[in-house]
Amino acid sequence: MYTKIAETIFSDEFVSPELSATLFELGITHKVPYSFKIGKDFCIPFTYEFDTENIYRQMDANVFVTGGIKTIPAYRVKDLERVFQGYTVTKKDTDHYQIAMSHGISMYTASSERLPDVFACLIIQLLQGKKVTTNEINERMLVV
Repeated sequence: MYTKIAETIFSDEFVSPELSATLFELGITHKVPYSFKIGKDFCIPFTYEFDTENIYRQMDANVFVTGGIKTIPAYRVKDLERVFQGYTVTKKDTDHYQIAMSHGISMYTASSERLPDVFACLIIQLLQGKKVTTNEINERMLVV
């Protein structure tokens, strides 16, 4: 799988493709506005939210049938931060973020070089530790 997002002005908004794939495999909803188009040598975020006449959706359907390109949900900070009722984010050095939150009497932390990935890492940690369920996370994410 291609792991680097194509550089755009919105690149810093999206969770990395590997972590997005992990979240999706763990059962996190695909009902988010953006997805990644992933090919052999590219990874591009896209959306059909503004495709009111389904022109781009129909064009992409032909490409996706060939199997050369796959799609996965592209989670954003905005999508994942809804999961947490309270958290603290700190920035260490120039490119290192850490998030902390308490759940019951326990404290959980995660860190990464990218802000969106910090949220994803903490959600993965909570899911793998069975501290929350995918249903709880999906319900919080889908509240708009």
